[in-house]
Amino acid sequence: MPRRVVAILLVLLTGGCAAKKVFVTDTCVQGDFAAASPTKTTALQVADEFCNDRARAASLGGHYKAWISTFCGSPARRFTRSKYGYELPSGGLVAKNWGELTDWWHLGSKCCGPAGSSNTGDPILLRPIDEGPDGRTVRVGRKVWTGTFACGAVHENTKHETMDCGGWRSTAGTGAYGNVSAVDHRWTDDHKVPDSSCSNCYPLYCFEQ
Repeated sequence: MPRRVVAILLVLLTGGCAAKKVFVTDTCVQGDFAAASPTKTTALQVADEFCNDRARAASLGGHYKAWISTFCGSPARRFTRSKYGYELPSGGLVAKNWGELTDWWHLGSKCCGPAGSSNTGDPILLRPIDEGPDGRTVRVGRKVWTGTFACGAVHENTKHETMDCGGWRSTAGTGAYGNVSAVDHRWTDDHKVPDSSCSNCYPLYCFEQ
């Protein structure tokens, strides 16, 4: 039975109470991936459409948004927060809900986790987000553009400058990225110079809404 049909039947049978899919794109983009888009189209819209294109190409149902941030928006501000968890295309559970996906306190970020949490490197995810839309495992240690702290807020440096390659429209400067093999905060926040150069080509994380 086609995967899209299975996904529709699952929603009908569970009343919509199913975990949302999450994957990493099977193709990469440079840090200026939104440069060629019209100025009225935001970088976030371009990233979202990229996610949906890759999902359709793999016959993966659902509507997706990219886990990526700019000064104008971030996952914490624009995602629908799932109460039923997030899972890989193959079915492996990544997080039980939005709170556990983003349950992290990060020094210098604009949002914090529960009282008593600390920046210790404790696991956040139940398993890494390391599958493409077709369910195949991607290369170990693959970097992913995010521009986002683990709490879902836009990533800023110590000068309060966003780490988003000029709003994802320039190959100059640096952008924050994550690591597909990590289950602690580094899944979204693992940037290091010179790997953060916006001329690099990295994939994106995509979350079903």
